[in-house]
Amino acid sequence: MSDLFIGEILGLLLFIPVLFRPFSRHLQAVNAIPVLPLFSFIIYLLIAAGSGMTLSFLPVFLFSLFMLLSGFPRLIRFFRKLPTDWYSLGAQIRTGFVLPFFACAVFCVFYFAPEAGYMPSAPVRRSVISERAGPGVTGRYVLWERDEDGNEELPEAGTADSDRIPEEGPQGVIIFFSDTASSAEGRSTMSLALAEKGFTVLSADFSGLQDYRSVVLSLADIRRFAALTGRIFFNKLPFTNDEEIFNAQYAAIRRMIQFAKKNYGETVPLFAIAEGSACIPLMQHIYDDPGIFTGSVCLMGAENEKELPEVPGGSVHITGETGMMPVAAAGYPVMILTAEKESLFGYGEIRCDDVLAAFFAGSGRDTDRKSALLTGRRIISWITMRRDQV
Repeated sequence: MSDLFIGEILGLLLFIPVLFRPFSRHLQAVNAIPVLPLFSFIIYLLIAAGSGMTLSFLPVFLFSLFMLLSGFPRLIRFFRKLPTDWYSLGAQIRTGFVLPFFACAVFCVFYFAPEAGYMPSAPVRRSVISERAGPGVTGRYVLWERDEDGNEELPEAGTADSDRIPEEGPQGVIIFFSDTASSAEGRSTMSLALAEKGFTVLSADFSGLQDYRSVVLSLADIRRFAALTGRIFFNKLPFTNDEEIFNAQYAAIRRMIQFAKKNYGETVPLFAIAEGSACIPLMQHIYDDPGIFTGSVCLMGAENEKELPEVPGGSVHITGETGMMPVAAAGYPVMILTAEKESLFGYGEIRCDDVLAAFFAGSGRDTDRKSALLTGRRIISWITMRRDQV
């Protein structure tokens, strides 16, 4: 059970006394009930700030906003120490109309609840480091690494443990470049599966006005949600164009390479995994500097595979999580892993983390993260073979 799901349930429970108060003399005698919608809305604001907005979370968030606004006059009366216990017949009728919407919000919370996170077989530490990544740009770097101390607890961002860079170099650093519709933690199952095998996984979200001219897109969480909804409903990211997206992601790749080399040295094996819109910028980096990565993986829908440029050394193409791995696959510097549209390559793990968005995108729930884990293990298999061969 995720923290997001628990928070949603807690917020909904606060609405029960509010919705039944017009019909109960006992509840009308409790003067502080008008404050509950404010508390619920604050909970949902904190959830949105901490976990980011998702389409699955949007219905309950909008319902909370409606309840806050509709109960605002009664809330003001409470703060002014005036009576709030009288309800007219019209108020009771209005509340009766709201109850079905409350039931819909409860249904959405349970039916579209995110899948439980993947539990690695070895202790894995997740670290978050925020630092300046360039003029006017802030990077939020997320590191997944095997915890040799055996501490399975994931530290909070900004603590001494969360800022720790391991003294001993990993057997390989894997940089994950997400699609604009995803985030640094959009492939958490894959990252955990790689980390439990001894790799360090690095990903990042960048905020600032240098990459995108639009103020709306300058914040990483807003950009991700805009890209997700824009792609699902309008088939494009609003307020930008393909050239600006390419340049922003090309710059993001360069910053993460610099971060990895600064913290892990020049000799550690460096791998790359790109998804969706990040694949073409990654291939351009490989074309510009063929030796920058020991091996690279591109995750994308089969319908977009033809858009990728050729790179020195060529690439091996594999279809789906269960497609045959060619014997000589590790001899190529790039593996292109494609799947049918229903797999939603390019959206991260929204089939696990944002089930409503997955439904709108034409797919469904990835129960128990089975598909996400198969994708991660397929990548592990190729990267391990590539590392051993090189």
